[in-house]
Amino acid sequence: MERINFAKPGVTVIVGHNGSGKTTIVECLKYATTGDQPPNTRGGAFVHDPKMAHEKEVKAQVKLRFYARNGVRMTATRNLMVTAKKNGLTMKTLESLLDADNPNGGNKRSTISTKCAEIDAEIPNLLGVSKSVLENVIFCHQEDSYWPLAEPSILKKKFDDIFEATKYTKALDNIKSIRKERVAELKVEKERLDSLATERKHAEKLNTKISDLTNVIEEKETQIEALKEEEKEVGEDNHQYYQQSMLFKQHYMRADELENRKRTDKEDARNIEESLRKDKALSNMPDEALQGELDSFERTRQEKEGEVRRLQKHIEEGKEREASIRRKLRTVTANRGILQGDAQRHEEDTMLQNDAIHRLGETYSISGYDADSLDDDGVNEFFYKLKALLRKHTLNTESIQNDLRAKTSAFLTQIADQRSQISTLSHERDSAHQQITQLQSSIARAESVVDQNKALESEIKFNADDLADKQARQQKLVTEFATARYDDTINAKAKEMRSKETEREDLHAEQNRVTLQANDRAKLEVKKGDLKKKQAAVERILETHSAKFRTYFEVDAQPESMEADLDHLISVKTRELTRLETEYNKANRESAEVHNTHERSKKELADMRDNIKKLERKLHEAANQNSEEGTNLTIDEAIRDAQLEIDDCQEEATRIVNASVFYKKFLEEGRKNKKCSVCDRKLAAGKEMDAFEKTASRPDLFLQAKIVETTDEKIKDNAEQMEVWKEELSRLQRALPMQSELAKLTKELPKLEKTVKEQADQDSAAAAAAEKAGSTLKDAKATIGDLNALREHARNVTRTNEEVNTLRTEIAQLERGLQSTGSTRTFSDIQEEIDDLGQKIKNLDREKQLIQTQKDQQLAAQRTIENEIHAMEMKASQLEGRLLEGRNAAERMEQDKEALVRQRSKLPTLSTRMSALQSKIAELEGEQKEQERLLSDKLAVAQEQLQVLNTSALELDAIHARVEKYKSENRAQELEDCTRQAAELEEQLSQAESALDAIRGETAAIQKEIDQGGARLSMLRDNLRLRRLKRRIEETEIELASLPMEEAANSRRTFEVKWAAMQKRERDIKTRIAMLTGEVSTMKAQIDGYKRDLLHDYKNIAKRYMDQLVRVKMSDMANNDLEKYAKALDNAIMKYHSLKMAEVNDTMRHLWNKTYQGTDIDGIMIRSEGEGENATTTTKRSYNYRVVMTKDQVEMDMRGRCSAGQKMLASIIIRLALSDSFGQECGILALDEPTNALDVENIEALAASLVEIINERKRAANFQLIIITHDENFLRKLGESGVIQDYWEYVGRPRSCKRNPLTQSSKGLRVLYIPELLNHIFEFLHVSRPHTIEAALVCRLWSDIGLDWVWRNMPSLVPLLNILAPLDMGNDARLVFTHMPTEISWRRYYTYARRIRTLCNDRFPFSPHLWLVDISPGLASTLAQGLQYSPGGCLLPNIRECVWESNLTTEAVDTILILLNRATTLKHLRIGTDFWAPRADLPLDLTRRLLTQLSENPSLRLSQFSIGKYYLKHAPDIVEFLYRQRTLSGLVLESSPQSGFPMEFGDAFESLVDLEILHLDLCVDFVSQLTMAIEAVSRTKQLRKLELAADVQSKVVVPTTFDAIRPLFRCNTLQVINLIVPSEAGSFSITPSDFRTMASAWPLLTHLSLNTGNRFPFSYLVEFARVLGHQLKKLSLNVASDDIPDPTSIDVKFQCLGDMVIFVRTGQISAVDESLATHAGKAIRALCPPDAPLAYVTFGCILKVVMGEGVDHIRDHGGVVVS
Repeated sequence: MERINFAKPGVTVIVGHNGSGKTTIVECLKYATTGDQPPNTRGGAFVHDPKMAHEKEVKAQVKLRFYARNGVRMTATRNLMVTAKKNGLTMKTLESLLDADNPNGGNKRSTISTKCAEIDAEIPNLLGVSKSVLENVIFCHQEDSYWPLAEPSILKKKFDDIFEATKYTKALDNIKSIRKERVAELKVEKERLDSLATERKHAEKLNTKISDLTNVIEEKETQIEALKEEEKEVGEDNHQYYQQSMLFKQHYMRADELENRKRTDKEDARNIEESLRKDKALSNMPDEALQGELDSFERTRQEKEGEVRRLQKHIEEGKEREASIRRKLRTVTANRGILQGDAQRHEEDTMLQNDAIHRLGETYSISGYDADSLDDDGVNEFFYKLKALLRKHTLNTESIQNDLRAKTSAFLTQIADQRSQISTLSHERDSAHQQITQLQSSIARAESVVDQNKALESEIKFNADDLADKQARQQKLVTEFATARYDDTINAKAKEMRSKETEREDLHAEQNRVTLQANDRAKLEVKKGDLKKKQAAVERILETHSAKFRTYFEVDAQPESMEADLDHLISVKTRELTRLETEYNKANRESAEVHNTHERSKKELADMRDNIKKLERKLHEAANQNSEEGTNLTIDEAIRDAQLEIDDCQEEATRIVNASVFYKKFLEEGRKNKKCSVCDRKLAAGKEMDAFEKTASRPDLFLQAKIVETTDEKIKDNAEQMEVWKEELSRLQRALPMQSELAKLTKELPKLEKTVKEQADQDSAAAAAAEKAGSTLKDAKATIGDLNALREHARNVTRTNEEVNTLRTEIAQLERGLQSTGSTRTFSDIQEEIDDLGQKIKNLDREKQLIQTQKDQQLAAQRTIENEIHAMEMKASQLEGRLLEGRNAAERMEQDKEALVRQRSKLPTLSTRMSALQSKIAELEGEQKEQERLLSDKLAVAQEQLQVLNTSALELDAIHARVEKYKSENRAQELEDCTRQAAELEEQLSQAESALDAIRGETAAIQKEIDQGGARLSMLRDNLRLRRLKRRIEETEIELASLPMEEAANSRRTFEVKWAAMQKRERDIKTRIAMLTGEVSTMKAQIDGYKRDLLHDYKNIAKRYMDQLVRVKMSDMANNDLEKYAKALDNAIMKYHSLKMAEVNDTMRHLWNKTYQGTDIDGIMIRSEGEGENATTTTKRSYNYRVVMTKDQVEMDMRGRCSAGQKMLASIIIRLALSDSFGQECGILALDEPTNALDVENIEALAASLVEIINERKRAANFQLIIITHDENFLRKLGESGVIQDYWEYVGRPRSCKRNPLTQSSKGLRVLYIPELLNHIFEFLHVSRPHTIEAALVCRLWSDIGLDWVWRNMPSLVPLLNILAPLDMGNDARLVFTHMPTEISWRRYYTYARRIRTLCNDRFPFSPHLWLVDISPGLASTLAQGLQYSPGGCLLPNIRECVWESNLTTEAVDTILILLNRATTLKHLRIGTDFWAPRADLPLDLTRRLLTQLSENPSLRLSQFSIGKYYLKHAPDIVEFLYRQRTLSGLVLESSPQSGFPMEFGDAFESLVDLEILHLDLCVDFVSQLTMAIEAVSRTKQLRKLELAADVQSKVVVPTTFDAIRPLFRCNTLQVINLIVPSEAGSFSITPSDFRTMASAWPLLTHLSLNTGNRFPFSYLVEFARVLGHQLKKLSLNVASDDIPDPTSIDVKFQCLGDMVIFVRTGQISAVDESLATHAGKAIRALCPPDAPLAYVTFGCILKVVMGEGVDHIRDHGGVVVS
């Protein structure tokens, strides 16, 4: 299996001789992607012939691995098998596979399809092109490469397939067909809409009835509500009257209440009197005296209670004061304890200090400190001496260490030298041994060769004899072969076979014609049979259903019109059915309504009869409830009898009262006047008067009897009897509404009976009408069903009839075709002749094969003899060579023996020298170990002494620090103060306790007096209460006597008379409410019936009607839209065709003019002309195509008028143009032998064009160009252009391929083509832009890389814009385009814009020729238009850095945003101010807009950002921008006098987690600026480099201390710190003690710059070296020149320093002399390590500085001095 990897992206070149299999690659690519085999390969020619492989079957596989347009890696595998059979080869397509790789990695793959048809359709979709483009453009076969100049029919088919016109035309026909069907459906839908509209009207009528009844119900409910309101008012009036009339009850209740109160008060008074019996004195005192004594006693008691409260308050205050004193006492006591402990420890520390001083003094011989107690001066003096001793020990230890290192280094150097010599000698010895071994081997081989060559001479002689025999035999075979003339015989047989083959092909053609006619005849017979069957089927259907058809139409059915007639009749019947359904529904509804009304009336009649019976029974029971059995009174008679009884009772009550008064008055007047009032007769005293009185006193006498009859008991009995009859009357009156209801029902009963009878008749009639309508509807439905069934048969008839017509047409065509036959022989006769010819051809072939076999045998024998002769000649040559080699080997053997003797003589000398060196190394190592031991012992002793001394000093320092701290804090005085405060507080506590006890005693005495006065107070209160109760009892009796009890009785009697009438009115109102409620219920029942009808018969009729209306309208609109879409699609097809043709012709014109070197053709193009355009206009367009060439504006068809080379070039250019237009998503193109028939000039021009195309598209990820050629000149041109580095070569059979690098030709490719070397060359030339441009124009090899360097860094936008169109200075001093850029200009622009890495746009005054003076209006919009031509939507696709320092206008902001749109590669952005712009007047809105839109750009991921002065006044916008750019690692901020340094940046710095480099340019007040800036910087996380520079415009010197930068200690990752403060800005003070703080805070610090306004002493350099010398690599410092020490006294060095910038300044420049410079140079050199490259010293004038041993001169160049 052969495998080839195509370059991606790039160019794959395949070379090889003819027949090596180059074109097979394109064939395989085409087969893998489309499934089509190469032309003329039917029957298995595409696969290796099984006969050649000596196999029955051969399997083949083509596997293509590619990336789909969605980025997924796909693998297409196609398998074939060819089988050899008797009658030829049979090819079979086996199972194919289309796999997709796992996008998440791994070996698992997913199979998309295994069917060939699916794979054929899927692969073009995956590649993003159509199958026709793959066949005719991308993988066009060499045999079909001239298809653009083929005949018109072939050209039309290919272009139609490429434009996919057929697909869109079919879609257009489909749209029209769909619209036609929908128009027919719309008619049916409209008829259905009309039916629904009728039903909707009926539903609306029912809704109207429901609405009317609802209105009536609302009116009656309004009446009911009014009656309820009236009922409520009457009820309230009755209730109010009842309440007013029942005031007598209140009098009765008030009387009861007063009686109860009087009884309670008497009980309480009696209890109090019993409790006061023992003390009679108070009862005789008047009320005023008692009250006065009570008031006086209360006042006294209150005063005493107030005094108690006051004393208790004093007690609480005393308690708080006592507690406060106790708390203070505890605090002071605790402090005193602490201070006493501190004093005790101080005494111990003082003793320990003195002891330590005595001990250290004795130990280290420090005299003068033997006293038991030392003063502070003595202690400080001792510490000074101790530190001096410590420094001495430290220096001693370091000196020993230095000696040890120096001596060790010296010994190691000597040992290394000796070992180096040993290594050299050892190498020489090993080399000698190796040479000896090689010489011995060479001598042995030479001896063997010499031994073998001893018998060579005899062997050479034997071989010469055999060779002569073989040559004679060969001559004999050649003569016999020439005599046989095999080739002539074979050619004759082959010629005869070709003749027979021609005859057989003619017979096959004749047989094919006969076969075709036989097929036509067979088809004719089949179609005639089908015609008869279908005609019979039509007749059978017509015969079966003709009778039913006549039933409806009264004529026989015709096949052509049967379906249409039935459709029309069904439409009519459907409308009639709709009408009948409407009538049936209406009749049903009316019948249901009448029936429901009848049923409701019947129920109402039955209910009325039941109510009448119930009312009659209730009225009878009510009227005869208290009557005798058998009595039958009406309710009116019972009420009348009850009223008469009540009247009798009332008259009897009046009579009784009047008679009693009369008889009593009669008796009283008789006794008073002594006469009878009746007869006016005087009664004499004595018997008459006695008799009158006795008569009066005798109960059985008349007068006394009459008086007895008028007693209260009689009156009460009469009242009770009257109350009974009133209750009876009230009960009977409550039954009166039932009597009214009975009368009303009795009156309405006949009317209702008549209505029920009438409704029964209506119900029967409506039911009959509904039944009749249902029967009619059923018949209509049955008719519709029959018609529908008949229409199905009619459709079958119509379809079959259409097929009959089609068959008739086809039969006619076949018959016309068969009329032209002229053959007389049959198929079998022709077949017999073919078989005879086949047998003859086989016999000839066998004879030919036999002769060929004999020829092959003769040739094989000749080849065998030739091979034997050649082998013997080779053997003779070899033997001669071996003989010569033996002689040479003997000579070499002698030379090697001599060299062997020389090498062996060297070995003893080398061994002796190595032994001497080894001995010397051993001596040096021993001496080194001894010196190291001595110095190590000495160093150990010194280090141990230093450690002991350092430990003792540290302990003493700690003790001394505690002692000094005790003294400095004045703790002894604090102890005395605490003791005094404790004594005072204890005294105050004792006094407070005494005062508190005195107050408590006084309070207890007063409380006792208050308790004793309580009993007297109680007695006073009881006496006063007793007297009040007696007075209230008297008032209660008076009020009882004043109550109007008689009026209350009269009111009660009046209430009983009026209350009944008022209740009757209320009952009447309730009765009317009940009647109206019943009517409302009946109407609601009717509404429910209507609603049920709507719910069942007309359910959702409005929605159904609306849905149908919407469906009809939408269908109508959809039909209109389909019509519009068809027109739009037709126009779009034509527009697309014209645009694509224009695009293809434009590309062809460009490529032809660039490639074709002749002058006879100006250009070529494809003309497309619509069919029938001159005759008529149609909506369906079809085009004819032709390729034309132009010369002097004259067009001519290329077909038949151009040479082979022009045809080849035109075909290639057309394919390139079509690939550019239709294959953009694929990017693949294969050119098979593109140089065929081209001359040298056109080959070179074609190569140049292809190189340009490759350079334009090589950055596209999907670009792949495959070139197959055997033209070396063409290959060389491609190689020289640099577009290919290697190629694939196919050689020999069986085919094999190998990948070869592009080698040099005879002249050779220049070595300067190497890209890396060219990059270095152009990098060197880049300092001069003109030189870079000149170098880029040297040759094509240099062009691409040279242009990259020319356009890499652009100092202005002007050169870039000049590419689009020429620029001119407008009237407003702004650059404008002379004309608008074209598409070609934009494409040329992107070829250069992609090379730009850095873009600057500034107005620096020293480069005016590069200015973009001002952004002209409209520039941004012009640039925005160019985005459509950019592949990624970016004007600068590879920009890395952008610096914009120009006027900030609206146009400038728009330009920046357009330039940086989707600039994903931009990493560094600087926004500065114009050199000439106003420094303090930057537009706030433009700045905010610029920063806001930049921050919202999702593709912007900056790593460095820099913003110039005068922008920090827009700090919130900058902070917001920084929050969005979290990936920043570098930041530069420059402040201005107006903005200062805002504190908002602190949070922003903290959010930049990757920030490593920060530069702040501060201004105005340096101290405040520095404080705020350092506080903000201290919040960073990973800061490595910090630069703080002051640009102070004032001349005020502001000193700054080291404490100002202490917040920076939190940044422990700092490595570089640069603090730059001009002398005008202020000084920066720092002390040596701060150096250690810096070293511990910044452990990674390597670069430090303190270029401040002040000058530091030279001793600071020494201290820097001592503290930071192990880590500093660079130091910059201003050093004074007045205290430079002696260089020999400097004992420390900077260990890692590689760069020191030290500014040594003097007071007067003129005072500097050469000796000072020399002295300073030596001192600096003493501080530097021995290998430090430079030391910088500046004195402000010409100096001499000693550097090591020499003297260098330094000149001042503005503060930068280079030695």
